[in-house]
Formats: sequence, structure tokens, C-alpha cells
Amino acid sequence: MIRLLRGAISIVRRTLGAPMAGAIPLVLAFMAAAPLAAQQTPPAGQQPQPAARPPAGQQAPGNRPPGNRPPVGQPPAAGPGEIRGSVVDAQSSAPVAAASVAVWSRADSALVAGALARPDGSFRIDGLRPGTYYLRVSMMGYAVRTSPDVTITPAAPTVNAGAIRLTSTGVALAGITATGERQAVAIAPDRNTYQTRSVAPAATTASEVLEAVP
Repeated sequence: MIRLLRGAISIVRRTLGAPMAGAIPLVLAFMAAAPLAAQQTPPAGQQPQPAARPPAGQQAPGNRPPGNRPPVGQPPAAGPGEIRGSVVDAQSSAPVAAASVAVWSRADSALVAGALARPDGSFRIDGLRPGTYYLRVSMMGYAVRTSPDVTITPAAPTVNAGAIRLTSTGVALAGITATGERQAVAIAPDRNTYQTRSVAPAATTASEVLEAVP
């Protein structure tokens, strides 16, 4: 095959001359690539075989969409536990609306959940997992109250904390002293006002005051 190509090259050079000799390398490259293209091209009537696909439900490595990545640091699912109760005034038993009720874990003293008391003083906090908790109730004008421990179990997921009574506390404010000073001269668009005691403290008559006015 190589000898036949060399003979063909010499005949082309003699026939076409030097100006066309530069096209010989291109002809050789085409002739060398033709067998490879024939091997990669499927026969007539036959379709090319598609690339191998991974099994159903499995994605090819390196081709995972960004939205399907496993979550990192995702909080655990909420539990079925629930704590109910009410917040009232210790003296009048009136409901304390908008009181802050926080649920703390007894195991690690971590804040777990919270809610605000309704207008009737009742509250309901759900989504708690089994465990032991305590409540901290606070409201402006009242002392902070910590409830006894409450335990949530799979057998008893709902716990009634009862009425939590808040004791009102007085708020002492420091005294404020306000000192005002009147100006000796007040200039207005239609008049000028002078304080006689400041302008002429030693004057005894109106004429002396007028003489002291600038």
C-alpha cells in the first residue's frame, strides 16, 4: 500500500508540476483518515449505538443536579409532642395577653420553641419531641416565672402545664430635674421683649430701664 502511494505521488508531481505539489500532503492525510472513518461509520440502515446509561433510579457520577444534593445541617423532624397552658395574673387571675412562653430542654438547657399567649392568656406549643422540658414565662411589669418540669412521652404526647401565675413588680424610675432659663432679650418680627431684672437689675424707674435697653 505504501509503495503504491509513493508511486502515485511521483506521477502527480510529474503531471501537475511544482505548484500543485503542496496539495499532496492534504491528499495523503485524507487517504489515511478514510479507513478510520469507515470503521467508525455504521453500515447503511444501522443506527449508532447510544452510550450506556446507568440503571433506573441511579444517576451517572458527576451528573447530579445541584438541587438533589443531600442537605447539610438539616434540623431533625418535629415530634408529636405538645404543651398547653395559660398565663394569668397572680393577684387578679386576669389573663396576661402577649406573655412570652419559652420551652427549654432540661437535658442541655437549650431553647427549643416558644410562643406568645393569646388574648385570653392561653398558649399552645407543638412539634416537640419526647423529652423533659421546662417553661420560662416573661412579661413586662411581671417577674420571670419558671415552671416545673414537664415530660413528653410517645404514650402521652400532650401535656397541660396548667395556669402559670405571674407576680407583678413595680418599676422604679429615677427622678428627673428639669431646669429652664429665660432669655434676657427675645427678638420677634413685630416686637422685642426685654427682661427688666436681667437688663437693668438696679433700675428703680421706667426711664432707667429704657436707658439700659440696648
